[in-house]
Order: sequence, then structure tokens, then C-alpha cells
Amino acid sequence: MELVYTWIKGEKILNNFELNMGWKDRFSYDPDLNILIGEEDPDHIKDFFSHGVSNITAFVGSNGSGKSTALEFLINSLPKGQSQDPVAIIIHYSTQYQKLIIYAHESVAKKLQVQTDRHYELVNTLRNQYDYQDVIYYTNSFYDRVIERDLQGLHNASLSNMLFAPSPGKSTNSRRTGDSFTLRFKFSEYARTIAFLYSNIDKNLEISLPSYLMISTIFSPEIDSEDYYINPENSQRYKELYDQIVTYYNDKLEITTTLKAKFLLIVERNLVLDELMLHNLLEIKSSLIQSMLKNPVEIADILHGGSKKSNQITDFVDYLGNLIGEDDVSAGMNIAWIDIRKTSPREIPGLLAQLRRLSNYDSNFIQLGLSHQKMIFGESSSGELALLSMLSRLFALSSSQQRMANLQIYDSILILMDEPELYLHPIYQKNVINYLTELLPQIFSNINVQVILTSHSPFIISDLPKRNVCFFTGNKSFIASELMEHKQTFAANIHTLLSDSFFLDNGFIGTFAKKKLDTVIRDLNTTKEISPERKVEINKIIVSIGEPILKRKLLEMFNDKFNQDLENRITTIEKRLGI
Repeated sequence: MELVYTWIKGEKILNNFELNMGWKDRFSYDPDLNILIGEEDPDHIKDFFSHGVSNITAFVGSNGSGKSTALEFLINSLPKGQSQDPVAIIIHYSTQYQKLIIYAHESVAKKLQVQTDRHYELVNTLRNQYDYQDVIYYTNSFYDRVIERDLQGLHNASLSNMLFAPSPGKSTNSRRTGDSFTLRFKFSEYARTIAFLYSNIDKNLEISLPSYLMISTIFSPEIDSEDYYINPENSQRYKELYDQIVTYYNDKLEITTTLKAKFLLIVERNLVLDELMLHNLLEIKSSLIQSMLKNPVEIADILHGGSKKSNQITDFVDYLGNLIGEDDVSAGMNIAWIDIRKTSPREIPGLLAQLRRLSNYDSNFIQLGLSHQKMIFGESSSGELALLSMLSRLFALSSSQQRMANLQIYDSILILMDEPELYLHPIYQKNVINYLTELLPQIFSNINVQVILTSHSPFIISDLPKRNVCFFTGNKSFIASELMEHKQTFAANIHTLLSDSFFLDNGFIGTFAKKKLDTVIRDLNTTKEISPERKVEINKIIVSIGEPILKRKLLEMFNDKFNQDLENRITTIEKRLGI
């Protein structure tokens, strides 16, 4: 299946609104005459994108023009699990049946006239015998408007869903489950990224892929009763036990010889302290406390009602010890590096799963990172991590990663992406379309992939023909979306796209710079005398201008202004002297 066309009667600011997705035919609907017309697009290029990616369409427009609303409409209408049929016309093309499946809402379908040379079938519900595309929704924006949930036919890979969606059978409100939304997201994101790095996918990316997972500990954690909501009446008891545990491990560190063994002791100590800080000790007898101090890791068992939490801590420390070598620990004993390239694909995700179960809400005793080299912490940039995150979340939805049958994608998918260029350097932005066409067929092998995205980036638009770009223009009372005939986007110069009024309708320079230049021009045109200090300042501003034509013109105005002032002063002096 492939989504071909959509007409929306009314969705927030979108009224009588139609979208062509760049298929071989273009459609137009007249609501007054109730006629739907499809005509062959003479500019269509067969198999323009890579094999496996049937089409890529971009929604482009200023903020508030309706791009995200259109994307939201598709998310709320297309997945199998949605219960309501929208007041709209939605056309898919089925490669299996070699025909158009035209959905028209019952209010439209009764007397709808369809004019097309293609074989088609008219249906009045989207929940029918045809298997439509599964929908994947991706955005890295925290402020997306899509309901944070998964349902049948919708795979929500948005940032907010990754952060806040509860795990099966667990509450996100508990502070003691070890499954808070921040920790869950952090460990899951690293697990997804590492799984992608381990995969056999040909990752021809213009970034250095991280080679090491870093585990960092706080060497001397400080107790903070406010952070852990410790009852002030009980804080002294906490402090005493805390100090005793730290002393116990410090004594062991004194007699431990290798950096690796010292690091593992610190990890164990921090996990024990993490458990201690989140439990109430009022009901623990002093005799038990003294007993526990003979082996502090057993404190976790008592705090958990004898649930053998100590075994989990010990198992994790042993597991970690098997993954790091003697030379993989920093001299400060607070960072260890695990070489992703030399580790079994299942071992690191297993380690992260154990750490996720052990770590409590807002724990900062143990932190993670990715790096290209040993002995360098956090070398990967935020843009590199954002790119890896996008690809890793998509990879996590592939059949090789999805173990549950109801979550697997079998036939075709529609990937809806809201501003995938967020956080990306322009170098990466200009490669987004290439990454999608190269990697999606590998991630979703033997599955037909269609992509619709919103974007503010001219780098992305320059990779798409005009028939694949929907320009959202107008105001909130009337929105028009059309493939503007005069806009040739494919392989267009980035500066040409930027200078188009579509992107920048209020000038091509920053507002602050424009204000500065306006004051310079005003002073150069004034007949009032300008102070020597202001003259020097104006000259410095003009010299710093990067645009050569503007710079040359202002220099001419500057020279004319102050040469004329000099001539006027000479004339005045001559008159006074009677010359």
C-alpha cells in the first residue's frame, strides 16, 4: 500500500485542504461539484528513490501554517487501531491488487464522481478488508501533540512516548520501582543505539561511530536529604549508617591493588548507597544495622523485605567485571570503558537491563556515555547522538528487534517524521534524505516504505523534486497547500531556497543585524553632527559586514558623509577668516 492523496474537510486550521504525495497521478477534489479528478503527472520519475522506498514527501511551511496538524491528522486517521473514520477523502494504491482504494466519508461518498483512468474501488470506511500501512511516528521534539501511546498499527517512536509511556504492569509514579521514566528512557536509548551499532547494516554515515560504552561513578557521593526526601527526624541515623558504609568500602579500597577491582568496589558501594537513600530506616533495629555492616551489600535485602536484592547487585558487578579489562579503567577509578566492537551483541544490552533494574529514581551515582576513544568521556556530540537516536529507534522497530508478533511489521509502512533535522548540524541535515533512502531498505527489508516528513530545512528540500514538496502557505483563516509550479526544489542551491520568500519573507539577515544597519543608515543620512566616537563605531560596523555589495554601498555613504562634513567645516572656517 502507498498513501497517494488526502482531502481534509476540516481539521483545526485545515479546511477543504488537499495533499498530493508525489505519486504518478495527481488528484484534485471539488467539494461544490463533488468531483474527484485524477490525472497523470507528466513530471513523475519512476523509481526515483531507492528500491524499497516508494516515496518521500515533505510538508514545508512557516510556523502555524498547519504542517504538524496535517501530520497529526494522518496519525489519528490511518492506523488500524483508530476507531473513527475522518470526514475526508484518502486514496491508497495497492500494489497487490493493482488498483486505487479510495476512501470517502459517507457524507461525501453518496454522490461522489470519480474521474480517473486507473482501476479503483470506492470504500466508505478505513477499517475494511484491505491491509493498510502500519504507521511509525518519529519526532525528537519534546513538545509534540500526538497522544503518547501505541495502538494497533501505530508504532510511536516519539521522544515523549519514549519518556513517559509506562512499562507493562508498572507505574511511572513510583519512586522505588527502579523504573522511573528518565532512567527507563536513558537505558533503553543506549540499548537501542548499541543494538544498531552492532547490526550488520551498512552504516555509511558522515560521523565517527562511537566504539565505547562508558560507565562513570561518583567517587565520593554526598548525602542530600532534600534530594532523597529524608525525614529530618531520621537524617542523623541515615548519616551515621551512610558514613559507616563509606568507611567499610574505603578500608577495602586501601587493600585492593588493581584499578579494575577498585572500580568494581566503588560501583558496588554506590549501588548500596543508592538503595539506602531511598528507604526509611525507622523500622530497622540497631542490632540489624550492626549485622549488615559486616557485609553492607546485604542492606539491600533488608530494605527490600528479604527479596535478595544483594544478589542482583553482586550479579551486576560480576557481569560488569567480565566486560571490562584491566586497562579499561581510568586512573581516577571513576570511569570504565567497554569496547562495543569486541563484545557480544547480547552482553551489553544485558548489562544495561540489569543496571536499569538496580537504579532508582533520579539516581546519579552511576552514569553512562558513548565515546570514540578510551579515556575520553562524552566525546560524541549532541547532533551525532540525535542522528544515532533517530536511526536506532527505527531499527528497534524492525523484525529482527521486535520479538512480539503483534508489534512486527509485515507488509508496508508509512513513516511520519516531524522535523527529523532537529539538533542536526547542516552537514547532517543535507544527508537526511540520503540516510533514509540508504538505510530504511536495510532496516525494513522486504517491506515497502513510504516517508512523509515536516521540515524547516532547505537542505532537506533540495533533495526532493517539487512534486514531492507540499508548500503550506496562507494564514489561519485560509490555508492553501500546493506544489507551486515556479519552485524547482530538487538540487536547488541552498542560498536560493533560503532567499525565497517562502523561507524568509522578512529579509535575508538576522533581525538584530538589520536593526544595527538601520541605525547606521539613519546616522549616515542625518544632517546632524556625529560625534567622533560614533564615527569610529559606524566604521567598525561597516567593516564587519560580510555581504560585499551592502558593505561597499555603506562605505561609499560613509565617505560621502564625512568628506562632505570636512568640506563644510573648511568652508565655514574660510568664511570666518574672510578668505
